[in-house]
Amino acid sequence: MHDARPNLLSRQVQSGGNTKGQYQGVWKSLVRMWREEGFKGFMRGNGINCVRIIPYSAVQFTTVRKMLHYL
Repeated sequence: MHDARPNLLSRQVQSGGNTKGQYQGVWKSLVRMWREEGFKGFMRGNGINCVRIIPYSAVQFTTVRKMLHYL
């Protein structure tokens, strides 16, 4: 599953993670993610997020530039 880590983390904290209560807060969850997965764990899903954001940003940038030109 491709997902940006902040979204995944917030869902795990809000839902209580699993029945063992492993996700007890944002800071503890971030520390646990760092210990278990390292830097790669924080970057997982970021490529897909960039693919989603780049077209939106390109359209927004172009629209703002054109509007500023006409003003």
